[in-house]
Amino acid sequence: MAGVVIQRGPFTYALPIDEDWQEFDPPATAMGLKRGLQSYRIYPKKNSIWNYAIRMDRNNPKEYIKIKQLSVPKGSKPWEHSPIGLEVKAKQVLNWRMDGEPDHPMTPGMPYSPMKLSEQETTITLIPVGFTHLRLTYLPYY
Repeated sequence: MAGVVIQRGPFTYALPIDEDWQEFDPPATAMGLKRGLQSYRIYPKKNSIWNYAIRMDRNNPKEYIKIKQLSVPKGSKPWEHSPIGLEVKAKQVLNWRMDGEPDHPMTPGMPYSPMKLSEQETTITLIPVGFTHLRLTYLPYY
């Protein structure tokens, strides 16, 4: 299964994934790590949709990518909200799911070929990777 990474100038763009931050106590502390320092595991939120394939022609990507100025909340820190995004058409890949246990999902590899795509096409917004914690940067396409 082939995929694409979208880069524009110095930025690599990614699909942000809704996050579920779970506190945990690490089993051991590394040298120099203070006890009591809070640690987190970040998982995709339950029912978040992340498994998209984007509509793309690798020979003519400009036809499928729309540059969009995004709103940035007043008073926010500059690293919290991207002022620019790329809109692309996408369909959910129905046969692409997280691996592992439900309480500890793991990142899957690329979806199996052939992809089973949903009928409904939607518009998703990709943002620079620096504005994300959980993300997909290598996306399958149709």
